[in-house]
Amino acid sequence: MHARWPFALALLGILVAPAHPGAQARGRVSVAGPHATRPSTQRPIRTMVTVPPFPGARRHAPTLFRSPVLGLFLFDPYWWFDPDVDLGTVAPPPPPMPVPGPILNGGLQLDVEPRRALVYVDGLLAGTVDQFKGYFQPLETTAGYHVISFLTPDYDPLTIGITVVPNQTTTYRGFLNRFR
Repeated sequence: MHARWPFALALLGILVAPAHPGAQARGRVSVAGPHATRPSTQRPIRTMVTVPPFPGARRHAPTLFRSPVLGLFLFDPYWWFDPDVDLGTVAPPPPPMPVPGPILNGGLQLDVEPRRALVYVDGLLAGTVDQFKGYFQPLETTAGYHVISFLTPDYDPLTIGITVVPNQTTTYRGFLNRFR
């Protein structure tokens, strides 16, 4: 027998045994008479109470599992619930988010020298100026405020902030200064 079996059986005996030594006898003893004392219905502070199972679930009981790593152990699937929480009063999930409307796009026509400059929109590479030079080839992006940067070797970088209007093409004209 493996060394884990005695430990698992002892643990099983501890977990299954009643919490109080007289707990089993208390339920069977009945005292007749008008002055019979009844056990208190108020539970002591810091005692564990089993949580009722989910609707349609089996009765709450620890389950014995065998693991190749841990060996034989008891698992209680209700260990994470607060004992004072009534599962019937849990708030329902929030309603689903409404479907967003169409994304408004706009265009940006670039007339910047030199045309080999790289174009970054909000920090992401979009291409070169030459790709977005004509009326029929605008830089299409979402409507709103954007930070556009132009970078090329031997020139100072140029960074602009521009607002793209929905369903319209805006033209930007500029040039990069050469290093001295």
